[in-house]
Amino acid sequence: MKARVITALVGLGVLAVVLCFYQTLVFNIAVGVVAALAAQEAAGAVGLAKHKVLVVESMLFALLVPVATQFWGMVAVGAMALLYIILVFVEVIRNHAELDIANVGLLVMIVVGVTLSLNCVVLIRNATPIMWAGLYYSFLIFASAWLCDIGGYFVGSAFGKHRLAPVISPKKSVEGLYGGLATAVVGNLLIALLFATLYNRGIVYGHLSYVWNINYLYVALVTPVLALLGVLGDLSASIVKRRFGIKDFGAIFPGHGGILDRFDSLLFIAPMVYLMLRYLPVL
Repeated sequence: MKARVITALVGLGVLAVVLCFYQTLVFNIAVGVVAALAAQEAAGAVGLAKHKVLVVESMLFALLVPVATQFWGMVAVGAMALLYIILVFVEVIRNHAELDIANVGLLVMIVVGVTLSLNCVVLIRNATPIMWAGLYYSFLIFASAWLCDIGGYFVGSAFGKHRLAPVISPKKSVEGLYGGLATAVVGNLLIALLFATLYNRGIVYGHLSYVWNINYLYVALVTPVLALLGVLGDLSASIVKRRFGIKDFGAIFPGHGGILDRFDSLLFIAPMVYLMLRYLPVL
């Protein structure tokens, strides 16, 4: 527990530093680095770490997508995804005798899915003319996943009796799920109130040129959906780990595992929040 808490605090500190560069290319690069490390972990998880060409291709694709998004948009990202798949198949043809096509296909699915999902935070930043609006939507992603995870852990530890997915993730309980959903709803409402209060009182920029009108009922209703998507992402990662007999994807975060272990619950939430921003905005 001590290691988990220390790692979480250090991680939040690093996140705060990255957010200081939110409106710069540094933020894109940081997202790309996270995606690239996730790609490396995915290659190791599916037993392809020794195939260096596949690992490098996967990491380069993941690293460059957030940067390409900034300069050339999603059309370029689509072209990059196609090129990545072509290069992967070239490698499969070259080494067909020793490569398991099913594992390679799973690697491509994970790398493309994770990269495009993480890239949604860049799309959110680019789609919001006001920096703090983009930050709020980004916090909505992280809070929906991590508050549900925290609430689920403590409630499940104290009251968990009914297993949610006993084969895939034995530690998750139905009671923990309910506790996580409730924690996420309360937390997201408090975060929304904090952002609105700081901005509307002029604390952020020192003036009242823009007033936020957050739909708190909408936040309360949509948070359980986002949190459930987070649980789905977590279980999806767990089933991959079960399939390949590994406990964690990596060890970059002591007590938490790897990048994929820490960000798996964000993977389905981020695209949904981006769609919300575009078509059903919270504010």
